[in-house]
This record gives sequence, C-alpha cells and structure tokens, in this order.
Amino acid sequence: MAEEVTKPWAPIAQSIESFWICYEASGEGDLKKFCADFEDESFPKEFLADFIKKVDDENNQKSPRSTMISHFAALKKKMKARISTKNNRAKKAAEKRALADRELEEMERNASVEHLRYVLVTTDQEIKQNLEILKIKAEDNIEAYKKNQSLRAAEAKLVKKAQKKKYTPVSTSAMNSKALTLRGPSMVTTGKGAHCEGSKSD
Repeated sequence: MAEEVTKPWAPIAQSIESFWICYEASGEGDLKKFCADFEDESFPKEFLADFIKKVDDENNQKSPRSTMISHFAALKKKMKARISTKNNRAKKAAEKRALADRELEEMERNASVEHLRYVLVTTDQEIKQNLEILKIKAEDNIEAYKKNQSLRAAEAKLVKKAQKKKYTPVSTSAMNSKALTLRGPSMVTTGKGAHCEGSKSD
C-alpha cells in the first residue's frame, strides 16, 4: 500500500524532498501545512509548481480543482505515513535508549551491591583474621607472663635461701671448737684454776 502511494510521486520526488526539508526546518510536527489547501503560499514554490505540473501532465489538461484536491490528499497521506514511520523509529530509538539506560543502571546497581558484598565479606574476613592474630598474641603474652612469673618465683626462692644461709646462728660447741683450733694448745679450765696440758706437777 505504501508503494502504491509512493510510486505516483516519483517524478517529483526531489521537490517533495525539498518540501520535507522545509517542513522539518519549520519545527511544525503536526503537518499544519498539509491541513491547508494546496494553494497555500507557505509551501515552497518549487514544490507547488512541480505538484501542479504533475497533475496537469497526468490529465493532459488543466486539472480541475477536485483533481488537485484528491492528488493533494494522496500526497498528504504519503507524508503522514512518512512522519508516522519517522515517529515510530524515534519512539523505538527512545525506548532502546531508555532500556539501555535501565540496563546500565541495573548493572551499576548490581556492581555496587557486589562491591558492598565484597567489602563486607572482606571486612568480615579481616575482622576474623585480626581476632585470630589478637588471640594468638594474647596466648603468647599469657605464656610469656607465666614464664616470667615462674622465673621470678625461682629467683625469689634462691634469694631467700641465700639470705637464710647467711643469717643462720652458729652453735656454741662449734664456736668453742673453732676457738681451740685457733689458739693452739688447749687450755683446760677447772673449778679452782687452770693448767696447761702437758706440764709437770710438783
């Protein structure tokens, strides 16, 4: 159907394209120009001249107004179809862009969630590792403390033993024995006097 509408206008395709460019440049998106009469002076002169000539050539005579109107309606239908196609393409392109944007947002959101999960897992692992390290250090510190306490206790025991040995009182018999050894010949003391062992009696 589109081809049937398009083919008759092949001879003035260039003029139609000129009109189309003019139409797009005007920024009017509702085909206001095509709603007007084909004699509207706002149409490009080249387009109007070619349009009228085409209709005249088809009829081999000056076309009556009714023929011009019907041809203009056919051309308007063609241009509306062209605009509809353009709008549909623009709509699909916009939908594709929106879909791509949503997919990108979803990917970024998933990446953000994955990064957060990685950070949380990593942080959890680091916390466990740090706790394990602290536990090992604490155990080492406790072991070192116990060893230090044992060494101090042993040292204190040795010091106490040495002090006890130094200040122990010596017995009287031991002192007399030591004194006799130092004086040489022993002196025997009796109740009435003393004499040297080994001296001759009178």
